[in-house]
Amino acid sequence: MGLVRTPQRLRRAQTILRHLQSEIEVFYQRAKLTPEIIGLRNGVQTANALVSAAMESRDSQGTHFIQSDE
Repeated sequence: MGLVRTPQRLRRAQTILRHLQSEIEVFYQRAKLTPEIIGLRNGVQTANALVSAAMESRDSQGTHFIQSDE
C-alpha cells in the first residue's frame, strides 16, 4: 500500500495477498518450520490485516491519502 490509496488498488492488493497467503499456507503446512518460514507466514497475515484496515478506513489521516476512483 502506498501513501495515496485508491479503492481499486486496495482491492487489487487484497486479491494478490489472499492468493499469496493461500500458497504460503500450503507450503507452511508441509515445510520444516524455520524462523524465516514462520516470519513469511506472519508477514503476509499482517499485510492482509493492514489492507483490510485501510479498506475500512475512509479517512485521510497523517500521510495517508484516500483517493476516489473517479
